[in-house]
Amino acid sequence: MLALFDEVYKKSKHETGIFLRVHLQDGTSFRMVYYPKANAFSAGAFGTEKIQSLIVSQRKEIKAAAGL
Repeated sequence: MLALFDEVYKKSKHETGIFLRVHLQDGTSFRMVYYPKANAFSAGAFGTEKIQSLIVSQRKEIKAAAGL
């Protein structure tokens, strides 16, 4: 597990992340950082192409709605 976290850190350490708040069905939530170029999460996991596409497209929509 530590080796995977080290790999995520190595690939994402110089990248600006996207802050995410994840809401679970039981009503709890937590925050994490997603690094789109590395396709990695601060929790020490890599994403799939589908999750990368979803996060990046939603971020673009949010920024456009805010006039950014």
